[in-house]
Amino acid sequence: MTYMEPQPTRWKAMTALLIVVTAGYLGICLLLLLALAWQYSLMDDLGDHPAGYDRESFEALLSLEGTLGWVELLAIVATFVAYVAWWLTAWHAARPFGRSGAARHWTLIAWPVGIAVSWVAMIVVNVSVPTRFADFAELRHAALSLVRTAAINTGFRVAVTILLVIGVLTVARRLRELTAPPEFPMQWTFPMDVPPSQPAGVDVGDQNGPRPDVVERVHDPVHLGAEDHGLHGDPALPVERRDGW
Repeated sequence: MTYMEPQPTRWKAMTALLIVVTAGYLGICLLLLLALAWQYSLMDDLGDHPAGYDRESFEALLSLEGTLGWVELLAIVATFVAYVAWWLTAWHAARPFGRSGAARHWTLIAWPVGIAVSWVAMIVVNVSVPTRFADFAELRHAALSLVRTAAINTGFRVAVTILLVIGVLTVARRLRELTAPPEFPMQWTFPMDVPPSQPAGVDVGDQNGPRPDVVERVHDPVHLGAEDHGLHGDPALPVERRDGW
């Protein structure tokens, strides 16, 4: 693969932002589930003919649930905006490498589809609930059904949001591998006409090992020059032969 200059890492900041916003949304959903569980428990304990109905507690609980519902809606909008901004930066980061498909994952499609389906289902259920009831028992059963449906929808949104986090982390791992600079192994090379240096006296492959005749060749000139002094005992001149003539 041809090496390219590192691309801007804006997608890393957007990934961190999306993870933080998504974690906040999941926390709100968990609080909403706790509120729904509390409401269901209180209404289930009343029975068909409540004797001691605590109206203030129910009104406070319904107010808390309504507040959490609006906060959840705002969190969904914030998550969707962060999701779109992150996907655009991820796609732009992968496009120069010819791998725009690295920014795709099935969970990234499952999240918006799942959120839309859950909200449509919740609207349909709310519209189908009757507004008039014959007695408290009928009202209680309708309210319990509505709370169960809200809890199921909230749990479904939590599940698809967890899938979104998995998809975002998967795409982020692909982008890290794609935009990382290649690692070149370090190689030591020497010019052809300059052999590598070596310590003195160390034998290498193409040199002869030490032999006794090396010492003899070193001392031969001294021996040959001193063994013959001519007829009168004088050293032989350079132009004379060593046998005296």
